[in-house]
Amino acid sequence: MFVSKLYNITPRLDVRFGAARTRARRTEGVVDEHSSSFGGFAQNNQIRVVGKEADPHALTISTHALPPEGGVVFSRDGVVVTAFLVDHGHAKPAYGYRIDYADHAVVLSGDTTYAPNLVVHAKHVDLLIHCLAVASRQLEAAAPDYVNHFYQYLGNPEMVGRILGEVRPREAVFSHISLYSRGQIERSTEDEITARVKMAYDGPFVLGQDLMSFAISAEGVTRIPYDANMRQREPLP
Repeated sequence: MFVSKLYNITPRLDVRFGAARTRARRTEGVVDEHSSSFGGFAQNNQIRVVGKEADPHALTISTHALPPEGGVVFSRDGVVVTAFLVDHGHAKPAYGYRIDYADHAVVLSGDTTYAPNLVVHAKHVDLLIHCLAVASRQLEAAAPDYVNHFYQYLGNPEMVGRILGEVRPREAVFSHISLYSRGQIERSTEDEITARVKMAYDGPFVLGQDLMSFAISAEGVTRIPYDANMRQREPLP
């Protein structure tokens, strides 16, 4: 019998094959997870390399552990990526990321509710990419416990509107949009979402669409809808 269980926050890998293992093996964080995963494929990888089926350089991953409080995680050629703590309910730690380059900045909220630390790091950025959890007003009234469970982890329209009002980015886009429904109660519409955010924020924002992009310059932030006829956008014109 083979049983494998993988847990989310601090992964615990419980593997039993026959009676060989009596204690669960525990992996902590990305470094240990990488070591455990690659260890399991080491022999297979070696076979691929010897058989000239794989480039050995393509079989390596560089990992490093992030300090609990966050900090600079990448710095090269003027691009600086900084991780900072956000509030994802009891899922801790959770991080947002700020990307700085050539006097411009983009912030990815990560999974979060209202987080003062996010406001500090995102103040007046060019572009804020923020998560959003939405249940319709009807669902909020019919099943408040169900809805509020999710609102403990992800910002709802009013909460995100408050964040945008304090950050005042040049542009904002909602990503990781979680739409909830239950029984015969349908999901919230785009018009309802937009109206609810506008009750708390009067600046520009857009609901993200798959593969849309943004061009940032001294003149401002330009939305670029995804063009299905253009399969490849690199290199940029």
